[in-house]
Parts: sequence; C-alpha cells; structure tokens
Amino acid sequence: MQKDTVKIESGGSGESSERFWEVEDTANLHHDQADAIGEYLDDMGEDALKCLIASHAKLTLVEFKHAEVDPASLNVLNRLLEYLDEEYGDEEGGWTDPTPAMLEAEKAFVKVVLSEYEVWQCVATGVKEEVDIEGWVKQNHPEWLAL
Repeated sequence: MQKDTVKIESGGSGESSERFWEVEDTANLHHDQADAIGEYLDDMGEDALKCLIASHAKLTLVEFKHAEVDPASLNVLNRLLEYLDEEYGDEEGGWTDPTPAMLEAEKAFVKVVLSEYEVWQCVATGVKEEVDIEGWVKQNHPEWLAL
C-alpha cells in the first residue's frame, strides 16, 4: 500500500522549524497535513469526492515555512541618513557617510528587532508530497466512503 503522507521535521541555525501545508494551488495553509487534506476534500462535496475516489486521483501537498529576513536588505542606516540629509542636511552639501559606530549600532538594532519580530509571510520550501486520495480517505475518514 502506498504511503499517504510523510511528516517532515526541520530546524537549524536560527531559522524557524515551523512548517505549514497546503493542497497545491489552494492558498490555504494548515499546520498539519491531515487538516489540509481533510478540509480540501470535505469542502468539495460528495459527488466530486466520489469521482476523485473512483478515478484513483491524487493530490499534491506543498510545504511552506516562514520567510527569512535578510538583515542586509533592510538598509536601515542608509534610509535614516538619507532622510536626515534630505530634511536637515546642508542643501549644498553631499550625503552623510555612515561612521563605524553607526554601522555597529545598526547591526545591534537590526539584530534585536529581528530576534523579536514575528514573520508572518510564508514561502514554499520546494517539498511536495503526492497523496493518494482513496488511500488517505480509507485511513483517515472511512465514513466518507459510504457517502
């Protein structure tokens, strides 16, 4: 018998190990594979589910994780200095260059903010799981076979 789903555990240096699942192209993320599949199949209605089971159809689960923020892409210090130069700088003067102390302060500031900021945006990890609908229903919701 074909396996229905595979649990994937991940983690590592500073990245969130929290994973989410969606049935491909539904844009409906779930913490659990079974919830993603169950909601998708339950929402489609009895006739459509019977057709999928009868045709031995499969569906694809896609794994997602929280996006990672690249601290270097934030340019906090450069944006602040640009604002200050535009609003308060010498109209005839040039742009202010960051000092070593400013650069160290920027690193510390960004590190603290990112350590406490909760990223909501999710991105696909590239992991996909093919699920046999009939096998999944037999294992998880056999009562649906009697519809």
